[in-house]
Amino acid sequence: MQANIIKTVGNKATVELVVPVDVVKKEYQKSFNKFAQGARVDGFRKGHVPKSVLMQRYSYSINSEALEEILNVAIQALPEQAQSLGLNLNKQIHPEITEIPALQPDAEYKLTCIVTVIPQLNIAEAKEVTFEPLKIEVSDEDVKTTLDNLRTQYSTLEPAPEGATVTEKDCEVTIDFEGFRDGVAFERGSAQDFKLDMGRTSMIPGFCEQIVGHKVGDQFEIECTFPEDYVAEELRGAKATFKINVKNLLLRKLPEIDAEFIKKFGYEEDKTVDQFMAELKKQLLVQADMQSEHYNLNAVFDKIMAHYGYDLFQPSKSELDAHVEQHIKENILRGQKPSAKDARLFEVLKPMLIPGSLSLFLNSMLLEDLKELGALNIDSISDDELNAYIEQRSVMFDEPEKYKEAIRDDQAEMNTVRNMCINHKLYQNLCNLVTVAEKVTDYKSALELIAAQEKELATRNQDLTKKWYPTEQQA
Repeated sequence: MQANIIKTVGNKATVELVVPVDVVKKEYQKSFNKFAQGARVDGFRKGHVPKSVLMQRYSYSINSEALEEILNVAIQALPEQAQSLGLNLNKQIHPEITEIPALQPDAEYKLTCIVTVIPQLNIAEAKEVTFEPLKIEVSDEDVKTTLDNLRTQYSTLEPAPEGATVTEKDCEVTIDFEGFRDGVAFERGSAQDFKLDMGRTSMIPGFCEQIVGHKVGDQFEIECTFPEDYVAEELRGAKATFKINVKNLLLRKLPEIDAEFIKKFGYEEDKTVDQFMAELKKQLLVQADMQSEHYNLNAVFDKIMAHYGYDLFQPSKSELDAHVEQHIKENILRGQKPSAKDARLFEVLKPMLIPGSLSLFLNSMLLEDLKELGALNIDSISDDELNAYIEQRSVMFDEPEKYKEAIRDDQAEMNTVRNMCINHKLYQNLCNLVTVAEKVTDYKSALELIAAQEKELATRNQDLTKKWYPTEQQA
């Protein structure tokens, strides 16, 4: 067997495999003999069909079966051949055969495939990466803000007194509106009896702000400019005038923080407000811990990949397709057997789902590369490591011993904690590779950073999808 590198781009190498003529003849003869011995043709005894008749009837099948075996031989020899060329293959990604020429029984056979290789990263270079892990502090003000949000969830709407005006929040105003561009009404720019929950309903900039201070019965005009990234392309950056008619106003009444309110969250009547607030802070600390771990793991992965270059971790398109198809089958078809019409569904949904799948694949590609290079030690979690992780988390609960007992008695929860422990160990391993400069952030700012990270990753995934898979139609 012989192999040649045609080209290498990023973590993809195009390799030509040459199967020697003696192997081709051997596999072809095996296939021919199989059909010669088993073929049944009227007028001839089994195993005694003349070669001319056999080839007339079975030449395609003989060639196909021989070719299948030759391809298997070539793919099985690929890792050793690649190694001889200095290529370290990623064993998690199957090679993609891009060219399968017709088989000539008496000639060597050449096929071309694309393989995913493990790049020879300079691990020491990772120390050049400065990573600021997010550590979230929860203040009493954060607890108060969360409590106000809970009160809003359980609030009621009551008719506003006569003459009351629209406020920035804590009220619901019913309006009719109609939008105009250069004096002409535009499509989907009007609504009747539209309920606007002030402070919560998202509208274009300036829309809600100019309704504040008006009362029921007011009819007026406002001017707004659509943002440059507005969903309707024809309205991006456009100036518009809206005619507004205020028809109704309801004021939001927040519940008192008392024993009745606390009972809504499963607490007994003997629980005091101070105890409730203390437990609410504990819950925020647990939530902040989980959110920061998720944020930090994504962030350190991205920092390392960006340093070495994303192209070194490009996933195979076929692997992405397979993942997306599996997602569609499990989450959209709900495990039902795909029908013929579902093939079209796959084609429509794939471009929409591929960018969202990219982060998972990028992280897994980097992870496999680092493991192959001996830079990570996360193959297993010992009982001691798991117990230490549970112990570390238990201090965030009022009754740590009860928490630990409950975790160990619930197999599903134990599996969840085990996965969290694995991610925690992975995160610690990655931090050991880079330079860490811890950053303490208040709860509100941290939530903004987490939301910004999601947006940045989504944009990155869209850009990489367009670059790596240009034939895909972008949703």
